[in-house]
Amino acid sequence: MRVLTLVLPEPPSANRWWRKWRGRMVLSDEARAYKETVLATVIRTKGRAWKRAMVFQPTTVTLTVDWYRKRRAGDLDKRLGILLDSLQGIAYETDAQITEIHARRFDDPQRPRIELSLVANAA
Repeated sequence: MRVLTLVLPEPPSANRWWRKWRGRMVLSDEARAYKETVLATVIRTKGRAWKRAMVFQPTTVTLTVDWYRKRRAGDLDKRLGILLDSLQGIAYETDAQITEIHARRFDDPQRPRIELSLVANAA
């Protein structure tokens, strides 16, 4: 069993994740910036060996997520989807590995963030 704990900034809302460009849906600049922030946080937490911290299949993943939101708006489920997409390829190979999610929402206008605990178990 391996555990990864992270404190990340609040993810952007789902309606700001995708943009239409030349008739195709692409990740927005804000989405790409958030994914880069997630990667930088994992590298800062795990150091140069961050790729060895990534969970590969057939390992299963359990996530515990606490979202401390800046303002009293936003759906927990929409932010979870963005967070899961951001962690794919960084903390785990694919979000299909996730077998359990525990998520809670709190209000903290002074320090908005995501506190995440990822537990990897052999399948």
